[in-house]
Amino acid sequence: MTVKTVKYEIENITDFSLKDTLECGQCFRFYEDDKGGYTGVVGKSVIRAFFCEEEGTLVIEESGEEKGREFYEEYFDLKRDYGKIKKYLINKDKKMKEVIEYGKGIHILKQEPFETLISFIISQNNHIKRIKKSIKMLSEEFGEEIKDGSTEKHYAFPEPKKLASLAVGDLSDIKLGYRDKYIIEAAKRVEAIGEEEFKKYRDKCFTETKSYLEGFLGVGEKVAGCVLLFGFNMMAGFPIDVWMKRIMRELYGVSIEDRKTMEEISIKLYGKYKGVAQQYLFNYAMKKKIM
Repeated sequence: MTVKTVKYEIENITDFSLKDTLECGQCFRFYEDDKGGYTGVVGKSVIRAFFCEEEGTLVIEESGEEKGREFYEEYFDLKRDYGKIKKYLINKDKKMKEVIEYGKGIHILKQEPFETLISFIISQNNHIKRIKKSIKMLSEEFGEEIKDGSTEKHYAFPEPKKLASLAVGDLSDIKLGYRDKYIIEAAKRVEAIGEEEFKKYRDKCFTETKSYLEGFLGVGEKVAGCVLLFGFNMMAGFPIDVWMKRIMRELYGVSIEDRKTMEEISIKLYGKYKGVAQQYLFNYAMKKKIM
């Protein structure tokens, strides 16, 4: 069977790093190869991506469902002026200069909302290596195989209908623990309104979408914040997890349990770019191993 591969070259890109973007904790389906590129699954496509920093060119080889160049420009958020955002954040708070330097090429991905919701339900009290393994196993077990011509098999993320049809015991081999019930209930709720209707929450106001997400079983402020930022592309999202608590204490002397003050600081210092600031801060805290 001949598998069609489409190649896109997106040029004149600045303030971007593929590594920073794919390894800052916002996505879990990409793996680095020995040539500095990344292979991952996006929807029903397998993509191999490589960024030439000297030329400012992102090269994407796509197999499976053909999405088109414009899709990847949006997915990697290549049209947003991140140089402007970084200048704004540093002018508001000089502490951000060092923070940003650790992940200055980070872009906020525009991911599928349902996959993002389930992925961050899995992320609760978990670490990145294990999250990636769990999502891979979930996709292999319940997702559709994508024919991309490689020796390694790749699978799309399971659709809401498939996960909604499962019983808790069906997920036992993946060892997700208490998250099993949350995943199935979330899938049932999305299946009930339809995935396309779920995606339309991207167009609603931040407060309404946040409230809606927090109505899902097992979804609190942190998970909702991640879905708002990485799934619905709402830059007002400012998810606070253990790493964020540590860095906010380190930089601003905030008590580790004082979420209210952390939110107030984020509004005052980061304004409309607080979602981007969150990723710089999260990345910095992890790389510095702030305890």
